[in-house]
Amino acid sequence: MPKLRNIMLSFFSISILLFSQNSMASTKIAIIDTQKIIDKSTARQTIIDQIKRKGDSFKAQLQETENTLKEESETLDSQRGTITNEAFESKKKGFQKRVLDKKHEFQSKHKKLLTAEKKAMKELSDKILSIVESLAKERNFSLALPKAAALYSAPSLDITDDVLNQLNKELPKISVNVGK
Repeated sequence: MPKLRNIMLSFFSISILLFSQNSMASTKIAIIDTQKIIDKSTARQTIIDQIKRKGDSFKAQLQETENTLKEESETLDSQRGTITNEAFESKKKGFQKRVLDKKHEFQSKHKKLLTAEKKAMKELSDKILSIVESLAKERNFSLALPKAAALYSAPSLDITDDVLNQLNKELPKISVNVGK
């Protein structure tokens, strides 16, 4: 749906430009493959690596917690016939509370990880936009369109590699801060 919206906005923008002959004569257009820029940027790779390491760490913690809870469950089951029903129910409630607490803890960690990734990706997107704006001033183009919105474009209009090179120079890595 966002691609369709981008295409519609692009066509709308182009239509406005076509109906204004004065502006068409002075309008320079640039084409950008934003997905290529994101996929090939060193900053995106650092985000992926950090998220993977943190995710692997969470998985290890989760596995350890599951093993501990499984042992506790087995111990509790083995006590069923040796303690009173009242004591068993009390221990069972305590165990269920610990399970629920751990579930919430890991859900919270997962949510923080997703939020941190989203924040890092926003930083990357903001930098790409800043570079495109800078190139627009430098090269005097007044319209930059995503490659996906153009049915055809001359290769000379494509500034993707220039944006990617500049991005890798200015923002080689992004720190993903998940917090505690």
